[in-house]
Amino acid sequence: MPRSGRYAVRVEFSNGAGAVNTGITCAVKRLEIRETASGRIVGAGYLVMPQSGNWQRFDLSSIVPAELKAGKTYSLRIFEDEYSRNMSYLQHNKRYTAFAGGGDDAYNFVNIASVRLLHLTD
Repeated sequence: MPRSGRYAVRVEFSNGAGAVNTGITCAVKRLEIRETASGRIVGAGYLVMPQSGNWQRFDLSSIVPAELKAGKTYSLRIFEDEYSRNMSYLQHNKRYTAFAGGGDDAYNFVNIASVRLLHLTD
């Protein structure tokens, strides 16, 4: 990390599970940022990644803030926990048939291509 300070962390993603104006499969994943040496979590939150319309269109997720220090190394973990849910998990949407996510199985898939860091303060 070249500069210490507050950072906005987001990912570049595609979510081709349906059109941008409909559907129940906005992907939701938890992001944890850990200092490698200590294992201490320095940033955590949820990445929200709406449908892109197709798998070739890439967009940017919601932001997870983190306090990062120059000269330190960090690891990222992106995963699905018990709170990483979209509308496809709801029994009410079981009858949805327009795009992915209806029926018996929830759908929370996304293609993550890169991680972006935006330095906010010193």
